[in-house]
Amino acid sequence: MGMYTELVCGFKLKKNTDDNIKKILLNIVNGEDNSIELPVHDFFCCNRWRHIGQFSSFYFPFTDSYSTAYKSEYGMLVSIRASIKNYDSEIRKFIDWVEPYIDESKGELLGYYRYEENKEPTLWYFKEGKKCLTN
Repeated sequence: MGMYTELVCGFKLKKNTDDNIKKILLNIVNGEDNSIELPVHDFFCCNRWRHIGQFSSFYFPFTDSYSTAYKSEYGMLVSIRASIKNYDSEIRKFIDWVEPYIDESKGELLGYYRYEENKEPTLWYFKEGKKCLTN
């Protein structure tokens, strides 16, 4: 069966983010099958990259996934609450891929991920302009 890892995060994209990157994120969170060109990155070598924003497990308090991406007056906003079998470190690879496109201030909490057997989550935030993970 395998173990699940929950990802909960929210962020705003930089205004100059390429439209293809936005389409990829829409695909991840909404399942939209836009014509996308996948960049060269380890994240897209994972079999479950498309599912990072759509799957859920009953191991976590909020069993339904809830993910969305939309354009607002402030730019494109992305919110993810989902859980996947993180066999290929999809979550860390996703964070590594998306981080350069995020428009956030240092010290800003972006979210967390938590393996189903761990009580403490790994926090994801910016510190001095770079992403930081607590583990």
